[in-house]
Amino acid sequence: MEINELKISDHEFKRIRSIVYQTAGINLTESKRALIVSRFARRLRQLQMESFKPYIRLLESDADEMLLMINRITTNLTRFYREDTQFSVLKERILPQIMQYKKKHNNCKLRIWSAGCSTGEEVYTILFEVLDAFHGRIPTPVDLKILGSDIDTNVLKKAGSGVYSREELLGVSSGTIENFFDRFGSEEFRIKDRWRQYVGFKKINLVYDPFTFKNLIDIIFCRNVVIYFDKSTQKGLYEKFFSALNEPGFFFSGHSENLFKYSHAFKFVEKSIYKKVV
Repeated sequence: MEINELKISDHEFKRIRSIVYQTAGINLTESKRALIVSRFARRLRQLQMESFKPYIRLLESDADEMLLMINRITTNLTRFYREDTQFSVLKERILPQIMQYKKKHNNCKLRIWSAGCSTGEEVYTILFEVLDAFHGRIPTPVDLKILGSDIDTNVLKKAGSGVYSREELLGVSSGTIENFFDRFGSEEFRIKDRWRQYVGFKKINLVYDPFTFKNLIDIIFCRNVVIYFDKSTQKGLYEKFFSALNEPGFFFSGHSENLFKYSHAFKFVEKSIYKKVV
């Protein structure tokens, strides 16, 4: 069966949309119909299925297949230093403000969350900038933890490995590669063990999982993720982010997203960066 031979009926597409929404909270619009066909054609061939009808029955009865489906449907576009001006603001303005507040209140815990971290480039970029702000080492009283989360278990495995190819490291300076990576084979590099202690990765369904953290989060990155949800889901998600943020807490969104409708909860700092209103 060729990709262009596979069709999805209106009823089947509606059922797939419903399953994805109920499982991951992702709102698949009509424009995503062709995407569904292209991403699942190979899987249907592997299962020797000629249409989506038996595949939908499988999804409804097999939790492992449901997980594979979510991994296929999610979009994982990322790179090191993506939207790099935000990282400059993080290092030069946000971190000093937070650390000054923590010093005043004798609080040494610094918690950062990359929600929808994909293959981990964002998490490690945050780590590089935090370490640069601290002049290359975490001061003794500071307890730093950076969490990366995603709903896709495949990308989390990649993120947890900390291994990246030379091509994936394009845009990362040679000095940063030397400081933070060891060679891993002939054409790959791996985050050094001494730095890996500050990061962790976890599967979190942003829509349906509760945000149960031991400590409130000082900085949340959730960029180009919320746009995949409908308006009511977005509202609930921003409310959850607000509750998870510390004081003072900062939220980094994607450039195509804004929180102006939630101005009672978030104060605009500059483009795509907001501060929790308390």
